[in-house]
Amino acid sequence: MRYFTAKSCGGESLIDISSVWCVLGIDDDKILRASEVKMPADAVFCAEEAEVDGIPRPVSALDGKLMFDYKFSYGDIDINRHVNNIAYLRLAENAFSFKELEKKRIVGFETDFLAQSFEGDKALVYRRDDGNAVYVSILVSGKEVFRCSFLLEDI
Repeated sequence: MRYFTAKSCGGESLIDISSVWCVLGIDDDKILRASEVKMPADAVFCAEEAEVDGIPRPVSALDGKLMFDYKFSYGDIDINRHVNNIAYLRLAENAFSFKELEKKRIVGFETDFLAQSFEGDKALVYRRDDGNAVYVSILVSGKEVFRCSFLLEDI
């Protein structure tokens, strides 16, 4: 887990950022449990889930509205030959319209990357609104591969 803050030259906080990373198995690209990762015996692991203040945890939006479909192509693929995480986030952001974001702004978001996708896969992007929270899920071949929560506020 990483946390950092970008500040202006005057020391004013501009943005707080957190990221969570996982280790994938070299043979099958499946997420490894911390206990399965070859680490020093004295390494400390936390089993608690971190929360980002004020931003709701991502939950499935598959019960929401189907916004659009998208076919992953070469530009979405990373060096490991699967869809790059930023491609999922770009699709989630495209669940918003320009007109909508003229009235509200995104003040934070949290993502869960659930499974991998590959070039040629067809993604279905779903959205569900709940007050100032917007939930987005991406479904590929009947499996939810990504979910995200956005927190909005009026401009």
